[in-house]
Amino acid sequence: MKLIDLAFFRKNNDMTQEDLASILNVSRAYISQVENGSNNLSDDKIDSLLEFNEQWNTKGLVPCFDRLVELGNSLFDTDHDHYCEAVELNPYYPKELFLPFKGVLPESTILLIRHGRYAISESIADTIVSVFPQVNKEWLTTGKGEMYVDPTKKNVEETKETLLTLEKRVSEELKLIKKEVADIKDMLKIILDKMS
Repeated sequence: MKLIDLAFFRKNNDMTQEDLASILNVSRAYISQVENGSNNLSDDKIDSLLEFNEQWNTKGLVPCFDRLVELGNSLFDTDHDHYCEAVELNPYYPKELFLPFKGVLPESTILLIRHGRYAISESIADTIVSVFPQVNKEWLTTGKGEMYVDPTKKNVEETKETLLTLEKRVSEELKLIKKEVADIKDMLKIILDKMS
């Protein structure tokens, strides 16, 4: 059996027992038992923790969580009812007392971002944008640009895309019609030749 000083690991990485419990998918009480010596972590949990620790110490991506908090606060203020419903939050709670995007993203993912161990990946951004389409995905993943997509710019781009699709469809339909007209002309020619 592998041994690890869990309390040292947790404190050294500035984590709470709740953070660690979420990462290992166990209860906070279980973490407390392991730390006080009345229980042990299984080898597979220790391996998970060591693998996590390797990722933990190589990322350093705290600004990602800052963006999540900033966006969560902004949505709380500007799209309050929708945000509270999406993150399963009592709308009367002060926004400082909850984890941003809990209910939209898995809590363990949010905690990994919070501690600078995960970046906001394309899939994480896609999940958030699917619930809050006004959010600028580029800003969310890179911090560049504006927090929200300019709706007029988005509408112009969507309209341009729709027109290009329509133009392509009309062009294809026109080709089919020209072919059908040519076929009809050929058939008429054959009928006229037979009649003469």
